[in-house]
Formats: sequence, structure tokens, C-alpha cells
Amino acid sequence: MTTTHYPGMVSSDYELFHYRDELKFMSDGHIQPFNKLPLDILAAIQDLISNETQDVQGFLINGFENNPCSGNAVETFAYCRFGGLDFTADFKVSAAHYEGTIKIQDGEYWDCPVRGSCAAEGVLCKMPVVNGERLLPVDVQIMKLLHTSDTNEMIADRLDLPMGTYHLYKKNLYRKLGNLQTRHEVTRVADSLNIR
Repeated sequence: MTTTHYPGMVSSDYELFHYRDELKFMSDGHIQPFNKLPLDILAAIQDLISNETQDVQGFLINGFENNPCSGNAVETFAYCRFGGLDFTADFKVSAAHYEGTIKIQDGEYWDCPVRGSCAAEGVLCKMPVVNGERLLPVDVQIMKLLHTSDTNEMIADRLDLPMGTYHLYKKNLYRKLGNLQTRHEVTRVADSLNIR
């Protein structure tokens, strides 16, 4: 089933996203700046940071080259981890919200402006999980290229891969995405994951 609403447009879930060099969030149909995020969501981000690796914490404490976010450590983490506008809530608030039940999205893809030159790439940001498996950067590259009219030969050439290796990666990707059979099915999943 394809959704036509972003999380937070018609729900009390929270979708964080980067827009014009600012981190914003959407909830209950309103868009607000990151500094207006409720304390329980900020606390969930801080808890997430405290459970991360020393590498993540080191980047947040010491800073890093090509940091695209000018905010504090919590905002930087949120920007890198949740900066894309996609169809999965970053913070899904359960009906029992008063009990403090918040489900946090475990990775998403977005076209960060410093992708490819960021010192913290792959550490602060995380690729999406599909069917229990985290996508690899090569999976995302293939999904993007399958969105074009390029032939398999052209895609393999653009990725600088031998055809056999490309077909192996593609086969593994189709399996990860739920044993898909067609390019069209892959592009539908890619769209839902904000991979274009």
C-alpha cells in the first residue's frame, strides 16, 4: 500500500528533515524548527546518542570536517541520522505515549549535501533497514541507477563493476528487498525509501 502523507502531516508522529540549511520537524500537521522539538523527543535522541559507539560520540564532541550542520551535538546527530523527508516516521509515538513509548527509525537515506566528502559518513548516518537487513551504499547506488533508463550494461559501467559482479549485487539487492522480480518493483521500494 502506497502512502500519500508524510509522517506528521496527519499524525502525532515526528518526521525530521533538512530544508534550506535548517533542521525542521513535522508533527500534527505543523512544521517547526528543530529547537521547538518536545523534550521527550529530545530526550529520546540523547538516549540514542548515549547508546552509540565511541566513534559517533567522538564526532559529536570533537566535530568533524565538512559537518553540514551548524547546531549542537544533539542537532548534528539528528541532522545526520534523520535529515531526509521520507515516508517512515523518525519518531513514531504510540497510542500509549503517556507511558513514554517512542519507536525510533533505524536509519534512512537522504541526499546529504556533503555525501562523499564527509568525515562522519556511515558513522553518524545510517542506511535504511529493509526486511531486517541494512542496505549497503552499493545497494543505494544500484537502486538510484535502476530509476533511470540506463541498461544493465550502462549501470555496471557507471559503477565501474564487471557485469558478473553487478548482477551478483543486483541479485542480492532484489533478495534483500523481498525477493523482488522486476526493476519496477525496485523503483517503487526506492521511492518509499527516498532513494531517487
